[in-house]
Formats: sequence, C-alpha cells, structure tokens
Amino acid sequence: MRNKRIIILYIIMLVIGLALLFTNRSNEKEVVVAPPKVETDIPVSRKPVTEMVNVAVAKTDIQLRTIIKPKDYYFKTIEVNIETFDKSKYIFDPSEINDYVVKTNIQRESLIEKSLIASPYSEEFRTLSLKKGEFIFPIDIAKADSYLLKNLSIGDLIDIYIVFGFEPNNADSVISPGRNFSTTNIKPIVAGKKILFIQDEINNNGKFSNGRIDLILTNEEIKLVRTLMTNSTVILYPSSFNESFDKGMFILADKEKSWPESNQQIFNKTPISRLRGK
Repeated sequence: MRNKRIIILYIIMLVIGLALLFTNRSNEKEVVVAPPKVETDIPVSRKPVTEMVNVAVAKTDIQLRTIIKPKDYYFKTIEVNIETFDKSKYIFDPSEINDYVVKTNIQRESLIEKSLIASPYSEEFRTLSLKKGEFIFPIDIAKADSYLLKNLSIGDLIDIYIVFGFEPNNADSVISPGRNFSTTNIKPIVAGKKILFIQDEINNNGKFSNGRIDLILTNEEIKLVRTLMTNSTVILYPSSFNESFDKGMFILADKEKSWPESNQQIFNKTPISRLRGK
C-alpha cells in the first residue's frame, strides 16, 4: 500500500513538472535578431573629362586602292572622352594621309583610321596600287626635268611624249629628236599614267643630284616606251587629263598601237658578221 502511494506521488510530481516546463516555453518571448547594417559606398557621379580634337573625316565614299588627295577628306573638330578615345588610331595631320592608299572601302563622314590606309613608302602601298596587268616602270629624271619632282607628288598623273622631226626632203623619214627647232615636234604616246613613287636626291652642296619617278604602266605601254628610249628622245610632262587611264595608248591610231611588235621573219636572213680589228 505504501509503495502505491509513493508511485502515485512520483507520477503527480512528473505531471506537474511537465506542465510547468511547457508553460514557461509558451511564455518566452521570441527574440528577433535584426540583420547587421551594411554600409555601402554610393558612387559619386562625375562628369567625364573631354577635349576637342581636329580629326580627319572622309568627305565622300573612298574606294579600295584610291590614292588619297585633299579632295577626299577634311578635318572636323569633335569633342571626345579622353579616357575612351584612342588618339593613336586616328589622323590629325595632312602628312599622315596625303598620298596614302586605301586598304579597304571608307564610308562618307566616317573617321579615317590609320589601319585603313597604307604609307606610300610601304610595300603594301605598291601591292595595292597595282591592278592586274600593271607593272612598276621606273624612269630616271634628268636635271632639266627636275621641276617634275618639285611640282608633282605620288598619285599625280603623267603624260609621255616623244620628240621627233623629219629628215629634210623626206617627209616619210621620222627622226628623234628633230635636226632643228623649226622641224621639231612632240607627240603624246601614253596619257594619264599615275605616279607611284618619287625620289629626289640632293648632293652635299644642296644641288640636284638625281631623281626617279615610278609610273604604273601596262605591258603594251612598257614595250612602246622602253623601245623608244633605246634610240629616241622621250619626255615626261604633267598630264593634260584629270583622270588616269588603264589604257593610256588610246590617243594613238590603231596602227601606231601595234608598234613596235612585228611578225616579220628576221632569223632566217643572211647574218651580218661583225668586223673585228686585228
């Protein structure tokens, strides 16, 4: 009997303890932990630093292989961001663009980048300037013709003339040059040929030493000019035309264009032995 009472007492105490435990938990206030404050730096907006530059701009659409002249571009003053505008890519002086050749088409009113053009003294310039069937033909310039070097530049045009006359009492016999000024004439044989390169050398005394002009000629034009140079007088003059011609011999008559090539057989004739001194 006594043991039952003790057990009942333990049970009562256990029930009371559990009741008190759950009562305390329900009365506890829930603690809310506030998130820590994070300090953020608010960027301060500032006006970009700019400057005014005078940069080369295409006046018209400029096609591939064009040799640039002042008529093809102009300088435009624009405002640029110093931090984002790469000056090294663009052109600010005429010496950086005049007589350069275009490597790819350039659109009208676009800024001309240095990567789009090639220097007249580069191998790339020579390659781009030549079309199929064209060749570089160098001509030495005498002192009497040195004015060409002073007044013309790369990309300008040249006409090639022959100086000739007729033998006295024989109007069918052409000689070059003529025997006197009254019977001397000049005749254009190739017109509107573009200058690819100019060399003007001055000696130590500041006087003209020698010069050279490289022209762009076709194979047919080279045959004509080079053959005439062997025993006649050929002179260069600034061109009378405002445009270049792929076929500069258009000014000649059809029969003249075929000269100096001949179909005449010459190797089956009796050879002429040279006289040799003892």
